[in-house]
Amino acid sequence: LIIKNGYDSKTETKKLDLNEIQFKLGGEINLKNLQKIGAERLTSVDQEDYYYSPDNGNLKESGEILRIRHENGHKILTYKGPRLETDIQIRAKFEFEIDDEIEEKFLSVFKNPIKIIKKKCILYQLNNIIFSIDNVSKIENKKETEIGKFIEIKSTNRNTDTEEIKDVILRLGLSIEDGLKKSYSEM
Repeated sequence: LIIKNGYDSKTETKKLDLNEIQFKLGGEINLKNLQKIGAERLTSVDQEDYYYSPDNGNLKESGEILRIRHENGHKILTYKGPRLETDIQIRAKFEFEIDDEIEEKFLSVFKNPIKIIKKKCILYQLNNIIFSIDNVSKIENKKETEIGKFIEIKSTNRNTDTEEIKDVILRLGLSIEDGLKKSYSEM
């Protein structure tokens, strides 16, 4: 007896009920303007994201992301579902910290990353919304390439709505129409 269940990533990720709201824009922000509007600098952090795809499927085609992030001595396994069709990127997100043993088991299944994204991020807060100024590069086929500088505004707080994100976008002097829909791994 063989039971075959179809997997529909858009349907399945709705069940998670954990969404990330995100706006990304290429370029830089004038740091003096950040002070004027009351943005608070929080910290800076280096991140290395290792992206994986299963042998029997292509997550890129389904719009899903599977990665392990290395940050400040921690390893975070993240799954992101397909994007919802909105002016600001919204997608299901599920993540948790893993230890060396879990990473080893994960790598025994997924083998080598398909891409590595390196980010140097400066984190700020404005109106309880966190945003970052990112300097991003990628390693693909053993070659490192600069992707560029970006402003990234995001929230995983269930009580945050897109209007709060849009308010921060406008206060930063950015345009929603100029937002990028691609993740760094797709660039």
